[in-house]
Amino acid sequence: MAKSSPGWALAAWMASNFMSRICGATAFGVIRNLAQSAAASRVIELQAKAKAQQDSIAAAELSVQRTRVDLAAEAAKRSADPMERIKKLYDDQAAAAQRAASAEAARGKQVDASLTRELAAIEKKRQAAMKTERDRQSAASRKPTRDPDLATPASISKLLRDALPGVRITSTTGGKHVANSDHYRSAALDFVPKGGMASMTKPDVREIFEKAGVSIRRNAGGVEQLFGPGDKGHSDHFHVAWEKGKLAVDNYRASVKETAKAEREAAAEQKKLDTALDQILGKFDPAADAARKYREELEEIDKLAKAGKITPDQQVAYAESALTGDTLSAVLARFETGMNVSAIENARIEAVAQKAKRDIKVATTAAAKRAAYAAINWNWSA
Repeated sequence: MAKSSPGWALAAWMASNFMSRICGATAFGVIRNLAQSAAASRVIELQAKAKAQQDSIAAAELSVQRTRVDLAAEAAKRSADPMERIKKLYDDQAAAAQRAASAEAARGKQVDASLTRELAAIEKKRQAAMKTERDRQSAASRKPTRDPDLATPASISKLLRDALPGVRITSTTGGKHVANSDHYRSAALDFVPKGGMASMTKPDVREIFEKAGVSIRRNAGGVEQLFGPGDKGHSDHFHVAWEKGKLAVDNYRASVKETAKAEREAAAEQKKLDTALDQILGKFDPAADAARKYREELEEIDKLAKAGKITPDQQVAYAESALTGDTLSAVLARFETGMNVSAIENARIEAVAQKAKRDIKVATTAAAKRAAYAAINWNWSA
């Protein structure tokens, strides 16, 4: 066919139009594939950054947990041994004084005898606190002292009145008793409980005397001198005789009061020591104090979550705020940004692809279309 013939011209035009369409379609397909690849790469990059942030938070949490373990071990040791609490408190005070003096020396200030006086004062307080604790422990383990001259009918009567309010002492040294009765030797008494004879038994009476440290006398035949219902002549009262020289009743009672007082004083002193320890940690051990505060904040957040006062999402946000020190609004904004960044980036890439598609479509020649494709700027944003 001749090139000048109408048939040849039509064939040439159809071939050119067909190639232009193929070129445009191919270019757009390449653009679309590149856009998808870029979006996927961006998503992977964002995921990597998110994982790095999570790893950083996990590392910080691990550090806090390890600090908690150390603090728990120290606290357990101190709770088991009051002397350890005292030692820790004043060791920290002495170390703080020495650090302060070292800082002054580093600034060129002369370290004088004031440091020695301060350390001596701290040591004096340490010794006083340790003595208080030793006295408390001694008082707690002290057994009642005994005095042979104080186990009298009067002191035993008082013991019974303390143990059995309303008890009626019916006989001490007076009245008529059998020959050689312990009553005549001021070593026995008779009594009736307020609730009557059926309100208690001989074992109940024996327990009162044993707890007070009084030894009930036994005669030469080994018979315990405690009688009551069921024993001849004692259906309406209890009779008890005690060994002289086995108890200082008043001293026993005083010892009990002294022990209780020492325990109260020791508890008050321990509360002061614990308060002082918290203050020292806050001033001279910021890391330990921060871990303690973070632990307390997490406990409060957990309580609110368990009570349904905050949502799980809020619980996570509050916990991160406590960990990082950022405001809650900053934490929430960071969360929202992290969730939206992928969508924003995908939208930007899609806009670039659409712009490239339009530029290629309006190009009238194959060369112009290739130029439009080469001019695509993937960093462009609307």
